[in-house]
Amino acid sequence: MRYLVCLLLGLIIGALCAVTAANILGRRNAYPKALMTVMNHELKVARDAGAKPACDDSGPALAKLALLSADIEVAMPDEGPTPDRVFHQYASELTTVIQKARNTGCEGRAQAVTEVGNACDACHRDYR
Repeated sequence: MRYLVCLLLGLIIGALCAVTAANILGRRNAYPKALMTVMNHELKVARDAGAKPACDDSGPALAKLALLSADIEVAMPDEGPTPDRVFHQYASELTTVIQKARNTGCEGRAQAVTEVGNACDACHRDYR
């Protein structure tokens, strides 16, 4: 009986430690996930605003995307001795495409926002 109680106690303590460790490891990536979630929201707002006849509403969303894109490399630090050249290239291309979309007039704004989405998808194909 004593062994059974010790076994159950050990299983309960082990499960609690495992849940605690999983929560700690999950929070380690909270900032990059939050950044990508907010960028996804702003991209959706820009797409919706660009589809309307008065596309001037997409300007604030693109401005937020430009600010957030500057934090991508900070949010996802290199974890090796050499920097990830491809990731930095994707991040700089995204920043360039967002700036191009901000400078595009109403007639090409929907296409420019689509290109921003394509730049996001290009990076996510390799790094998600």
